[in-house]
Amino acid sequence: FGFAAPAQAAMADLFASDPAKLGIMSSQAAAWFGVGCTVGPFLGAKMGGARSFAASGLAFLGTVLFVSTLTRETLTAEARKKFNYADINPVAFLKLFKDRTTSLLTCTMTLQSAGDYVNVYDINNLFMIKVLGYGQQQIGKFAMTVGLTQIAGGILSGRLIKATSLKFSTAFSNVMWILGMAMMGTARNTQQAFLALAIWTFGHQRATPVSSYLQKYAAQHGLGRAEIVGAQGNLAAYFKVMIPLMYSNIFAWATSNGRNIPGLPYFTICAITALSQLTFQSAAPE
Repeated sequence: FGFAAPAQAAMADLFASDPAKLGIMSSQAAAWFGVGCTVGPFLGAKMGGARSFAASGLAFLGTVLFVSTLTRETLTAEARKKFNYADINPVAFLKLFKDRTTSLLTCTMTLQSAGDYVNVYDINNLFMIKVLGYGQQQIGKFAMTVGLTQIAGGILSGRLIKATSLKFSTAFSNVMWILGMAMMGTARNTQQAFLALAIWTFGHQRATPVSSYLQKYAAQHGLGRAEIVGAQGNLAAYFKVMIPLMYSNIFAWATSNGRNIPGLPYFTICAITALSQLTFQSAAPE
């Protein structure tokens, strides 16, 4: 998942002096990421197994060639920080906890990531198979539609930030994510599941404003743009390991010994997302 970090760092180099501008541009970039999330599952389903992995590898190779030959560095040699091998460590994220504001913003993003699609992917599949009776083809269509909502979400989030503010966008996106997850947790048919997915459109980019603010405040402590992005990714990696396992255990508990609450993992996400909004409000970034 580290492949996106250099692109995020480049965006920060270009736009982080204005958090709102960074939020708008990051949302637009997320819309293009959604294109890949739509086309990828579609082509993968058509190609199947080994061929889809081979095509993915070729796509990454093409990206490497494109970046190395057609793009320029976003910082001059004089403006770059000297590389320090000590920065390569499993607790690099601790540098984000410099003061109350950066600590709360980091906690906000971490709590928000509990509902990221990559972290709910496994529980989505389990829920759709066990509760909705989906097969592989239906799951593939759902995943492709997620990509479409990410495209729309990136476009709409950028416009919302431009029309209002980073703070309003964060609150709105968190509320919509809570509503969408609650709807998914109560879904018992395809129509309800896709209604939940439609609501997710407005919450996909809920972390974008928070990340923009974190760039502003962490930079005040001498952290480089890429350094901040890397530290965020370091912390997110721990959640990518723990959160899916937690949801699987919650689902197992909620559907065993006579219990029938298959949507409990989604309701858990609702509670965590609400906590992230309270944490963001405590950070009170300007």
